[in-house]
Amino acid sequence: MIKKFFNKPIVIISFVLYLLLTLLIFISSLTSGEDSGEQSAFVWSIISNILNIEGDYELFVRKALGHFSFFLTLAIFASVVYYRLVEITFTKHQKLYHVIITLLVGMLTATLAEVFQLPIFVSGRSANIVDVLIDFSGFVLGFILYSFIKFLRLKKA
Repeated sequence: MIKKFFNKPIVIISFVLYLLLTLLIFISSLTSGEDSGEQSAFVWSIISNILNIEGDYELFVRKALGHFSFFLTLAIFASVVYYRLVEITFTKHQKLYHVIITLLVGMLTATLAEVFQLPIFVSGRSANIVDVLIDFSGFVLGFILYSFIKFLRLKKA
């Protein structure tokens, strides 16, 4: 089954990037509040210098880039991986299983990323339901983008 799963280069690449991005998300969740703030400020300084924007938009950077876009990207790789997994595992209702499995994994990942930020795991951080919703919203949009592209490709064939 493993050989059958990894028989397409796009699946191998997506699997590796999916694992790396998930690991990066969890590592970021486990950084202290101080370190996380410094990282956000650093990213914002680069973006504001490149785009010549003045003002303090660190919250936007943290929420839009650090949460939403990471999970949007994660969803695209996860969709490829779980599509292939469903394709070789189930004979009926593949589209339904793909939707359910991919979105459940996305919600679980978003929730765990916030749970890891509880003070029992890392100092200066806290779990936030709004961040879970932002994360999952990015994931859902990424899943929709993947599904739309998949639909267009299948329609051409």
